[in-house]
Amino acid sequence: MNYQHFLITRFNVRMPWKSQHWGADPEWCASRLKMCSELALPSVANQTTADFTWMILVDRGRTPPFVKDALSAWRTRLRCGLLVETMDEFTPDGLSFILRQRACAEVSRIATTRLDTDDGLAPGFIGILQNFLSKQSEFTGLINIDGGWCYRGGKYYVYRDRANMFFTCVSMNAEGLTTSHHYNHSKIGADPRLVNLPLSGMFILVNHAGNISARGNVGTWRVSRARVRQQFGFEVPGREEGRVLVDNLAFAAKWPALQVLGRCPMLRRLLERMRNRGSTRATS
Repeated sequence: MNYQHFLITRFNVRMPWKSQHWGADPEWCASRLKMCSELALPSVANQTTADFTWMILVDRGRTPPFVKDALSAWRTRLRCGLLVETMDEFTPDGLSFILRQRACAEVSRIATTRLDTDDGLAPGFIGILQNFLSKQSEFTGLINIDGGWCYRGGKYYVYRDRANMFFTCVSMNAEGLTTSHHYNHSKIGADPRLVNLPLSGMFILVNHAGNISARGNVGTWRVSRARVRQQFGFEVPGREEGRVLVDNLAFAAKWPALQVLGRCPMLRRLLERMRNRGSTRATS
């Protein structure tokens, strides 16, 4: 291959744009470690290809020893490579520097895909990206797989977004290397270099009270946990309940009204504020 693929997860590294550094709190780290081990870890372990590296970024000086020990132990569950990299403070250019140190010098391109600690990828996610890259030997730009599930309040919903947080950036392995973290994912839809792959059920976006950027995301039609579990191949979070058909019938009844309201900017903003308030109350 003329590229090297990295899956990037920021665990508890400090974010310069956030006033509070939650990642320095051992209780926060323990909670996030549990969440990551229940969804992100098994989803990475279940990928159909092992030809990529999972890079997890942690705070250089304030990561509890139990976190480092747990992350190191994950190597026994993974077929892909695992790198735990330390940073004093996260910056996209700092990530680029680490990647150029870790990447093989002979590869011409570096692909970076985002994965948050509380989300998950369907087994074929990485393989689909790499199949595209193997056929597009000169491609540089952005790739978005637009269909997945949104997990909110114990339920799974169909979710589709041409500018979601699971996108991939492919850049030349040279000075000025850009990564998926150089972009605001919500704005990549306007980038002329974006290739959108219209698929379904390829990720789980978890919407819970602790979210920052994902808090406003909601899905549409319900799907059963059993369907998601079968696709992902392990016990995904959530509860078993039989109201999927009832919820979808209720949603179908109000769908035309939502479509009309969505065409009015003022009402669309009102709906978004209502969604955000509802999402803040929801817990996983």
